[in-house]
Amino acid sequence: MAQPTQPDYKEVTKESIRKARIEETEKSIKGTELNISKSTADMAKSLKPLVEMLKNNLKEYKDENSQMIELMYQGEGGHFFLHLSLQHADRHHYCTT
Repeated sequence: MAQPTQPDYKEVTKESIRKARIEETEKSIKGTELNISKSTADMAKSLKPLVEMLKNNLKEYKDENSQMIELMYQGEGGHFFLHLSLQHADRHHYCTT
């Protein structure tokens, strides 16, 4: 039986989360604004609230004291530790079988 391989971990920091969220949100704003420019008046009207929401999110992500970024960071850390504990359990099973 082959030994489990070591996963490739990337360190997750608040700043890496912030940077990713800002990039994703800026892309979403540009894409939505492009869709608005190509849409009918009714469709454009329905998409404008989405652009405003995205702009508010972007403002929040850029805030150094953002609660949203803090919650995302805590969530990422929880996933990391869950993954580590599952990996440890797998190794323990491998070593005892």
